[in-house]
Amino acid sequence: MKKIVKKTATYRCDKCRTTYETKKAAQKCERASVEKRAYRKGALVRTCAKRVSKCPCGRDYYCVGSVVSVLGPYPYDHEWLLKDYGIKPGPGHLYLYEIASDICPGCRKLRLVQYPAAVLQPVPSR
Repeated sequence: MKKIVKKTATYRCDKCRTTYETKKAAQKCERASVEKRAYRKGALVRTCAKRVSKCPCGRDYYCVGSVVSVLGPYPYDHEWLLKDYGIKPGPGHLYLYEIASDICPGCRKLRLVQYPAAVLQPVPSR
């Protein structure tokens, strides 16, 4: 039996820590800008568009909750951000905001969900 060892070099972007197989791709990712953080931990936010609940009640709702953590930055992902949220390519790296929210207004189940800043808006304090 022979032991075969493969050595491969990978490159990592210093901004988002994504690994790439080529140095050129990693350098391109590093040149991309990073969006400014729009919300802080504890900020009360809601989504701009209504979502349909996956529960049996099937109600439309706005996801409203407080920011639990700020994740990222992550490189812009065309498949996810453009198709799901309609966010056109802008800055190269985006932050995701993890929100503790009631997913279904009928069931009142609390769940952590992640949204980019472009689809969130602040809830005015009373």
